Amino acid sequence: MAGPGAALPGAVGIVARGTANHPAGRPGLVIKYRSGKWTMAHEIGHVLGLTHPVCGGPSYQPWLNSLMWEFDRNVELPEIFQDQKTIMYACPYTVFM
Repeated sequence: MAGPGAALPGAVGIVARGTANHPAGRPGLVIKYRSGKWTMAHEIGHVLGLTHPVCGGPSYQPWLNSLMWEFDRNVELPEIFQDQKTIMYACPYTVFM
């Protein structure tokens, strides 16, 4: 995703569990009925500006337990890293109450 509220140009294909592809300024997401227990939180992460980690090499190892890892997360509680929190807090869709 190019940023909060940005649509993915030409995004076409089979959605495995969900997608946060939406028109700019109109946040939304779609998930399958029988998705993993963290799929909705993962897709909300995309709406708030988070992306998938880049695979390959030792630098991606910490991401294996991350909420934004794109494969099944067999962890009780996925991690959200500080840099991810910074991105979400800066998103115009984040509201603090």
